[in-house]
Amino acid sequence: MKQIYKILLVLIVAASAFACDDYLDVVPKGKKVPTETDDYQMLLRNSGAMFFAQDIFGYLTDERYPMFSSMFVTEEMPILKTLFFADESRERAKYIEEDALYNRCYHRIAVYNSVIEGVDDADGTAAEKQMLKAQARVLRAYNHFVLVNCYAKHYDPSTAHTDNGIITVTTFDMESVLPQQKVAAVYDLILEDIEAALEHLPEKTITTFDAGRAFGYAFLAKVRLFRGEYEAALKATNQSLELNNHIFDLITYSQTQTGHSYELPENLLTRFGLNDQGINFWIWSPYFIEKFEADENGNKVDARYLQGFNEGFPGMTPGVHYFGNFDYKVNATGFKTTEVYLMKAECLARAGQLKAAMAEVNKVREKRILPAHYKPLTAQTKQEAMRIIMDERLKESFGSFNRFWDIRRLANEPDYAIHVKKTFTDATGVTHNIELNPKSHLLILPFSREAMNRNSSLEQNSK
Repeated sequence: MKQIYKILLVLIVAASAFACDDYLDVVPKGKKVPTETDDYQMLLRNSGAMFFAQDIFGYLTDERYPMFSSMFVTEEMPILKTLFFADESRERAKYIEEDALYNRCYHRIAVYNSVIEGVDDADGTAAEKQMLKAQARVLRAYNHFVLVNCYAKHYDPSTAHTDNGIITVTTFDMESVLPQQKVAAVYDLILEDIEAALEHLPEKTITTFDAGRAFGYAFLAKVRLFRGEYEAALKATNQSLELNNHIFDLITYSQTQTGHSYELPENLLTRFGLNDQGINFWIWSPYFIEKFEADENGNKVDARYLQGFNEGFPGMTPGVHYFGNFDYKVNATGFKTTEVYLMKAECLARAGQLKAAMAEVNKVREKRILPAHYKPLTAQTKQEAMRIIMDERLKESFGSFNRFWDIRRLANEPDYAIHVKKTFTDATGVTHNIELNPKSHLLILPFSREAMNRNSSLEQNSK
């Protein structure tokens, strides 16, 4: 029985990057059945675990833009068209047969559950096994966090116990039809996994693809932040920064184009986007580009822009840019220390400690704005501080989930809500004035038809 279990584990890992239903049909040739803790460590580092197919959100927010003015004239790309125009009248679910983000998250969760249940039978020390189970638990929590923040309403303490969430999976079981949990229950499980894992996560990891303790506290801070528990979030940011407070010198990099890798100390956890070079194929909105600081002549002085953004080619939609630096190792859906600094800044700003909040923001900006043009930012009100922090989060974590999530989580706070407004003149000469309601159901992704057919207990949270 254990041998069958281990073969099933290998098969799941081999298929973890794909969304196919027949991944248990054949044992892959040359695949090793895990028998040692090192084998289980490699399962956690499997490249299929690194991709979070999240490339559509930018069209809904203010990050992405059509490459050509003719892109959304026809119905060739109905989902992207619906998102870009923030068209609430269109039913997205009917267009989604399969969903790579959804499937990959659950395939990873299956791998993590298999490690948690199987590693005790491997050859290795008790400490190694505890560490691997802790890493698997915190990564399971991370994937549940992505799922609940994409496919369900944002956590609202007044409704989270009745709002439908997602299916949570905590055992290696390929056959059970599991119930859909409420949002509050999903968050409770996420916190339970993180807090159980923290003690056994390593302070130093072999690679940034491994989950360490600094990441664990950073992730805990984010969960607390998303639940509106700002004192607890602030405490966790400090615990993370005590372990790793490094900020990469992006100014020097933008001038030399050397020294960048996935193993930067500021990468608390490295994860890609759609693929390892996914954002290089994005077309960036002029509304996003204008947020990067410029001098009096309009020349950009922000190293985050100078590292690789370029104006579009002739024929592209006016004002758009592309990211042309294929050597820049983008940590699009992982975690960086700079996000921890900005979460700390938000917690301080909400507590009215504006000077301290801006000090955290400026720690990041000192490594981002060219020295000749750098001036520390200040804020006179909470609203001003939050606007600055949200813009810095966008520039610091472009191509990630964060802009999408920030719009969702601030929607019920009128002073801080992010209102996305944009215009677009299509190939027929029609100018569209577009505004995204921060409470729109479009900010909840619908489940695919495949997911609905696979689990009879699943109910749509959006359309």
